[in-house]
Amino acid sequence: MIRVRSRRVFGLFTVQDVTVKDPRVVKTLWGGASSALRGRPVAHVNSYDAAAIALAAACELNSVLPRPDRRRHKRRIEELTARSGPAPRAVRKVLQAEHAAAGSG
Repeated sequence: MIRVRSRRVFGLFTVQDVTVKDPRVVKTLWGGASSALRGRPVAHVNSYDAAAIALAAACELNSVLPRPDRRRHKRRIEELTARSGPAPRAVRKVLQAEHAAAGSG
């Protein structure tokens, strides 16, 4: 379904390139996530789509959910996050701790 290739940038940093082998999968996933963000009432959103939006927002994945969209749909994202259980909040806390540790030393 996906291919992950590691490569070096400037001979120092390892970067992983992720390629989706079937673009229809991306289109389907984005359709559900987009609908969750902009469509039906939160109570009727598929739980997988709600979790996809909540995790993309928690991880600040700009390729999936750009910052302007996160700001514009902040309340909706909070509602979807509440439906998604503890994972998005836990991911956000881990990333915040990681950023703080990287910034302090």
